[in-house]
This record gives sequence, structure tokens and C-alpha cells, in this order.
Amino acid sequence: MKGKNVLILFGVFVVLLALIYFFDVQGTKKREERQEYEKLLFKVEKDSVVEYTLKNEKDTLTCRKVDGKWNIVSPFFAEGDSKTIESNLNSILGRKIERKVVDKLTDLEPYGLHKPRGEVIVTCRDSSTIRLFVGSENPTGLYVFVKYPDKPDIYTTGKSLWNYVNKSVYDLRDKKIMHVDKDKVKKIELTSKAYGRVVLEKEGEDWYIREPIEYRARNSTVKTFLNSLTGNRAKEFVEEDPKSLKKYGLDNPSVRVDCYVGDELARATLFIGDSIPDKKGRFYGKEESRKPVFTIERYIVRNLRKNAFYFQEKKISGYDGENADSIVSVVEGEKFVCKKVSDGEWKIIWPDTMEVEKSRINNWLNGIRDFIVDNLVTYEPKGFKKYGLDKPQVKIEIYNNGEKVGALLVGKKEDDRYYVRNKKYPFVYKAREYKVKRIMKKIDDLKKKEKGESSKAKDS
Repeated sequence: MKGKNVLILFGVFVVLLALIYFFDVQGTKKREERQEYEKLLFKVEKDSVVEYTLKNEKDTLTCRKVDGKWNIVSPFFAEGDSKTIESNLNSILGRKIERKVVDKLTDLEPYGLHKPRGEVIVTCRDSSTIRLFVGSENPTGLYVFVKYPDKPDIYTTGKSLWNYVNKSVYDLRDKKIMHVDKDKVKKIELTSKAYGRVVLEKEGEDWYIREPIEYRARNSTVKTFLNSLTGNRAKEFVEEDPKSLKKYGLDNPSVRVDCYVGDELARATLFIGDSIPDKKGRFYGKEESRKPVFTIERYIVRNLRKNAFYFQEKKISGYDGENADSIVSVVEGEKFVCKKVSDGEWKIIWPDTMEVEKSRINNWLNGIRDFIVDNLVTYEPKGFKKYGLDKPQVKIEIYNNGEKVGALLVGKKEDDRYYVRNKKYPFVYKAREYKVKRIMKKIDDLKKKEKGESSKAKDS
């Protein structure tokens, strides 16, 4: 019986705790939420807002939401930056009344409300509207005076409200210079007056140059190009619906970029026209599928006006650090052959069998693997004699299972650079001297020294 009473008392205790929680804790929370809601200048649910108008010293503009996307519909139609418009609206709707300073209609001039510098009109889905005038700052400069047009009360709110009301069409419009999903681009055609035509195609996860040469592209470089294409913004808009593109140089653009997207290869095109004489560093631009002409900063144009060499893989030896089991090297007439005898272990097998210093052979192999050219001389040489590549002073041939995977040739030196090429291709490049010196090794530079033998070669 005693145990049963204890259980009953415990049950009553639990019920009392639940009641206290519901009526006190939850009730307090709801009261606080209600009090915070009552402080809001705009007592609406943000998801119910379908339109808002901002009147300020720059513009009078209206943003409208249709099918989840925001656009600017007045003073003219412009595609909106939905994320920016939504964020700006949320900031306005989140402003609260700090205090009531006047509850009886008096002279509005001291508050800057006789001729308000700003106004917000919020329209909801049910067609109801809320209007708010924005006046001047209060004497402390921390707040601004605000007033509903149909009420006598004047309030203060944080002065940050003015930042969200004082927006221009430019601030809220879509300013992307090109609208394309960079991750779905399968082909790029880049044509410029400076460098001609470059065509890139994606196969699987890798990019390749198709014009003016057939060669591997560097994936990271193509990604950088696409980031520049899709991540930059117009500086200003100069004409919303041009009747002629000729005056902007857009009828015969200095740069044209065509991107082909998705399996259906839908095309999106960007034109870059003339530079603007009175605005140094800017160019006219236009996206083919959209009407406005805008301006682009010079650095953006520079990042888009590229030649084939910019995109190509600049490691030209053909050796990736794994795909070789023997290397034949001829340096200034001295020939030797290195053979991979086990994982990570090499030795010289011709003209004699010799052990090699592991650190030196690894440095040499890494130099071949990482041999990056610095400049393109020509993709179409009219012979190799002028470059010293008809009788190269360095010739490194790389084999795997008897098949040649690369052959690096080094010709004459000019200033601090050497002419170089991969024998598989006719292309002639230049490479800095320190890169060439790293691979220009002879037998004595690589072989293992007997104990006590002095070494003439030093590790690079």
C-alpha cells in the first residue's frame, strides 16, 4: 500500500512539472516571442511577401517574385539577383522599433519626415500592403526616424534600415557577365582578334585542346577560366535594349566565348567589344541571350583573352613518375642508359653497370617529370636548325616495356632560356636555364661514389 502511494505521488509530481513547464516556461517563451513580433516595423511573414518597392535618393524601384525568382519590374524590367533581393528584404523585415518618440501628429520637419528621403512598400500575397517613410537620423546618429503614412506616431529604428532602403537598380539586379553552369560545360570555343581560335573539349573528367593543335589541356587552368567567366560581374549597364551593337564594337567583337553545356550542348555566348576611351580599363560586353550592354573591367578581359598555350599542359616530357622502366640520355655527346630494377630503385646499365646515388637519380627523375616550359615559340616551326634542335645538346628518351613514352630535346640557349621540345610533337618552347640544368646530368653526376672518392657532381 505504501509503495502504491509513493507511485501516485510521483505521478502527481510529474504532472505538476509538465503543467509548470507548459504554462510557465512555454508561456513565457511565447510571450517573449509575441513581444518581439510586436516590435517589428513590418508584421508580415516573409514568405507571404511577393513584391516590395524602395524609394530613395538613387532610384524608385520595385522587385517582384514570380515562381520563386525575384526580378526588378520598375522603372524597367531587369533580371534580379534573387539571393541579394531576398537578403535585402529579410533585413528590412527584421528591423524593430527602438522607441516611440511622438504619439501625436506634430511638425514632421525636425524628423526629416515632411519630405521623407526614403519609403518602403511591402505587398503580400493577399494584396495587403504596408508603407513606411524613412526620415533623417536622430541626434546621436544611431537611429533613423520612421513613420507609417496613416498613423500619427513617429518611431526610431536602427539606422541600418537606411542601408537596405537606399538601394539602386544596379545593386539588386543580376550582374553576371555570363549565365552558364560551369560544371556542365562540355566544350569551349574561344575566338579573339589577338590570338585567333581555340577549341577545348571535355572527355570524361579531362580537357583537351582541339584547335589550333591536338594536345592535352591542364584541367586546373580550364577550371580557372570558367571561374573567371561565370564568377565576375558587370561594372555598369550602359544600355538596356540597344538597337545597334556596332557603336560598342560588339558586332565584330574582340573576344567571343561560346560554351556548350550538358549532353544537348546548348550554347551560351559572351561578346567583348571595344575598350571605352573615357573609362580606361573597361570594355563593353554583352551576353547573346540577354539584351543589356554592360562594361567589364580590363582584368576580366585579360583573364578571358587567352591563347592555346595558356590552356595546354606544360609538362612536356611525357614522364609522369610512374610510366617508365628505362631512360636513354645523351648529354653533350655522352650517352648512358638507366634501368628501373625495382620499385623506386634505378641503376645505370650502359655503357657499364653502375650503382647510382638514390638522392641524385631521384632529383634527376623528378626534374624530367616536372619539366615545365615557360614560353611558346611556335606550334609550326619551319625547321629546327635555328633553335639548335636539329642537333640537340640534350636528348632524353623515356621507355616503358620497350615503347617510347616521351623524348625531351634541348637546343640552343638564348639569354637565360633554352629552346626545347618533345620529339613527338613539332612544337618549340623555351624553358628557364635552372630547369634545363636540373636534367642535364652525365654519368658522373649520378653514379654512386666509392668510399673516399671525391665527387665532382653536386646535388641540384
